[in-house]
Amino acid sequence: MASIWRPSRVSASNVNNGRGRGTARSTPWRGRFQRGRGGALPTQFNASSASFDRSLLEGLQSLPLETLSVPQELNENNEAAEVENVKYMGSYHWMLDATPENPSMLVPGSPPEWTDRAAPFTVAQDDGFIVVDQAGFIVPFQPLLPALIAVDEMTPDFDWPSVDIISNRNCLAKLLSWIREPQSCPPFRIDAQLAGDSTVLLNRWEARTKEQPRSWGLNFEKATTEVVKGCEGTSGYHRIVNYTLGQLNMVVRFQVDACFPSSSTVDDEVDALTERLANVRLREKTSVPLHDGRPLVIHHEGKVVPQSALIELTTFYTDSRRPFNWQRPYTQLSLTGTPNHILGLHHFGKFSKVEKRSVDEVKDLAPASSAQDFSRLESALQNIKDVVLTHGRDVRLSFVCEAGEMKVHRMSGRASCLPDSYLHRFSR
Repeated sequence: MASIWRPSRVSASNVNNGRGRGTARSTPWRGRFQRGRGGALPTQFNASSASFDRSLLEGLQSLPLETLSVPQELNENNEAAEVENVKYMGSYHWMLDATPENPSMLVPGSPPEWTDRAAPFTVAQDDGFIVVDQAGFIVPFQPLLPALIAVDEMTPDFDWPSVDIISNRNCLAKLLSWIREPQSCPPFRIDAQLAGDSTVLLNRWEARTKEQPRSWGLNFEKATTEVVKGCEGTSGYHRIVNYTLGQLNMVVRFQVDACFPSSSTVDDEVDALTERLANVRLREKTSVPLHDGRPLVIHHEGKVVPQSALIELTTFYTDSRRPFNWQRPYTQLSLTGTPNHILGLHHFGKFSKVEKRSVDEVKDLAPASSAQDFSRLESALQNIKDVVLTHGRDVRLSFVCEAGEMKVHRMSGRASCLPDSYLHRFSR
């Protein structure tokens, strides 16, 4: 998924490793694009008002409470951790005209379908502006709320108190970057809150609202996929899954680039959700009140897509001075249980070849240490959970990484990232 990028000068040396949406190499967790990646800015949005960077310590007490070390051991049992038991929980799109003033979403939606277009073909360079983090832009004070709304629609009886960590893939990718290369890891911040007795909510934090793409990834997706009927007028298909990472019970939200078209083979998971989806479609649009009373409008349309059909799209500039970094797609695929990867090879937008691989084939091309890093990620998440549990429900924390050091700061305020009505579900 074109999940991670920061704009930079376009040259033969840096248009190389377009992640799903054609991302530049410099930052492995920036931005997403319209349809599969984040979203185009609504016409009402004033681009110039969001061109500055916020301070990494905005809203935080200046003195850190403690500093976390990079995990060195695999985990407390010294066992390799893997993402296992991946289950679909819910999904949604943002409506293309959604704004902070008038937020609206579509449940369950569906990712665009892969058309298997044959190379060669040419696409224009991406232009305009994109929203870096859609939830952070549209519902900045309650960014996890859309995910829980989507799960309520598709998996209403889910056991929330059993969950250790609720996060998005972006936060997990940042933590892996810190684990792998702490000294060269770009600065980042993750906000945290305790829900119930033992569930930690991790929220993405970005310094800016919008970015200008410097790639061909968005137009590559447009040229090779088709919007599913009923999902027109939407952007950014988000999917929520439940899985285990070692001993941790995880709920993770991520964006999906594309999927293979449905076939006669029905996934067991999809078959079990068909009746539920039919009931969702029969409903009129509903709404959920936000923290200030504004309604988050929920439309109902789409179709359930099996996990086995999901695709991560990536583009790569063939004249790059550096080889393609297979660790990045392996990370993206593994953190979400996405089984398919498609790589588009191009020279300034002229795509000469499109390569398809399974996650196992991508794993074989990635550095051998990549899989072991997930055990260290489990340790890092357990350390974060321990810190959050120590400070309790009434304290809001931020984990701020700069110059390789992960420092824990207390937030100045106590605002919750979820309404009380949703927080109550995490208590037995």
